[in-house]
Formats: sequence, C-alpha cells, structure tokens
Amino acid sequence: MALTKATYSMIDGAPANVRDFGAVGDGVTNDTAAIQAAFNSGAKQVVLPAGTYLCTAGLTVPNWLQVTGEGYAPTIATGTGAVVLRFTGTSGNFLTCGFNPVFENIVFWNSGGTYNDTTDTLSGTTAVGIKLTDNVTLNFCSFSTWFDCIRFGTSSYYVKTYGVEFNRCTNGYRVDGTAPYDVDIHSPISRKTTNFFVGQVANPARNIKIFGGSIEGYSSIASNFLDLSSFGVYYETVATRAGALS
Repeated sequence: MALTKATYSMIDGAPANVRDFGAVGDGVTNDTAAIQAAFNSGAKQVVLPAGTYLCTAGLTVPNWLQVTGEGYAPTIATGTGAVVLRFTGTSGNFLTCGFNPVFENIVFWNSGGTYNDTTDTLSGTTAVGIKLTDNVTLNFCSFSTWFDCIRFGTSSYYVKTYGVEFNRCTNGYRVDGTAPYDVDIHSPISRKTTNFFVGQVANPARNIKIFGGSIEGYSSIASNFLDLSSFGVYYETVATRAGALS
C-alpha cells in the first residue's frame, strides 16, 4: 500500500496531525470530517496545531485517545485561544468519549448559545461539551458558553482535571447516571458559570476534591454530593447571587 501523508503520520506510533487529514483551522471551513478521520486513524495521540476548527456536528472520541492542542488554552475572552474547537450546537453531546481520553490545551467553544452579561444567564442552547463514558484527564482546557461543560457518564471514576476553565456556562461538572467517585479538580478557573458542580439526588457524588484555583460569579458551588473537600480555593460570587454548598 502506498503511503499517504495521513498514514505516514501514524508510523511507529507518531501522533496524527489533523492538518494531514484535511483540517484547515481557519474558523470558517467545516473541519468536522477531517478531525473525526484523525480520531479514527488508529493513532494514540491526535495533535491540533494553532487555529480555530469549526465543527458543525458532534465528534466521537475513541478509547484511550490523547487529544493535544499546540498552545495554552485558558483565557478570559470567550472563544479565544491558541487552539479552539468551535461548535455550533443548540442541543446534544458534542464530544462523546470512549474509555479514558486525555485532552490538553484546547478551548471548547459553543457559539450556538448566547450569554447575557447583564443577567448572567446563558440561553439558546442545552448542548453538552464533553460527555463521558467513564474516566477522563483534562489539562489546561477551557469551556465557553456551554449548558454542560463536562457531563459524567455511568462509570466516571477517578476523573482528573488540571487548570480547567469554565467561562460563561450554565453547569461546569454535571452528574448523569451512576455517581462519580474520586474526582480530583486542581486549580480550576470558573467565571460567570452558574453551577460549578451539579450532582443528582439519586446518584450523589462521592469523594470530590477541589485544590486551589478561583470560582467566581456562581449561583451554586456544588449540589447533591456525599463527600466534598475544598483546599485553598478562592470563592467570589456577584451581586444578586447567593453562593452555597448544598
């Protein structure tokens, strides 16, 4: 079989670059199919060079895949950063994960909703950024204008996040199904996100740990959990809101 540029990127376990599969990253071209092809290539790591990648449909992330952006992600401005995956969703799951994925240095931006900075509310979307099956590791990723940023699946145990930012979203972490266990949240950044952690009455979260970081502009920090520990976290709410651990 003749080697193509795309297949060559996977020789000897090398990362797959989404540009080799046709992704453009100009914020205008629809890169959905190209990124999914890179995910499906069999590579263990997929790299996104700097750019804004427009995705008009959801993506499926295979088991044990590491997805890495070339550049630091968290930022104050909505939808900006070195590597941006821009989705246009008003409903549904936009990154549906297999087992144990890793995401690094990526801004996940949903431009399908509208955030009102006067009322501090998001409207026009119920879209979910990342829908988990079980575990996940996220390093220095940012979520802008999602209804749910990270929705836990039926076996979400031992979740690890480092330097993850929620910016103008409704829910940061949200439980869906079996109760998550042993969730380590390191150095979070949360700005104008209504609910930082949302559990379920029937499936209360267990052993949730928050280390450092800053959670600002919230209505509720956490709800429906059995065990939650907070170490050195800065909390600041805004006028007309009453923050609570409940």
